[in-house]
Amino acid sequence: MQSTTNHATPPTQPVSLAIGGMSCGHCVAAVTEALAGLPSVEVQRVAVGAASVTIDPQATSTAALVDAVREAGYDARIADRPLPQAAGSSCCSPRPA
Repeated sequence: MQSTTNHATPPTQPVSLAIGGMSCGHCVAAVTEALAGLPSVEVQRVAVGAASVTIDPQATSTAALVDAVREAGYDARIADRPLPQAAGSSCCSPRPA
């Protein structure tokens, strides 16, 4: 009898984020770093206002993605949800309390 080992790769899920408060390359770098620091997240693309990643949903939730972006100082939502516009905020200035 032959032994078979299951070397299946974990299931991945593409996720798109809408991100508010970004306006420059510094913002793109900060969001990229925040997302890349999460386990089992592969950053596909980050641009002003948006990010696309692939996650292993068993290791990282979509809520963790949103939380990481918020901790970096930006508003974030899964792309299928509307993103409220923050008036008077700038990406590199302190956020209002």
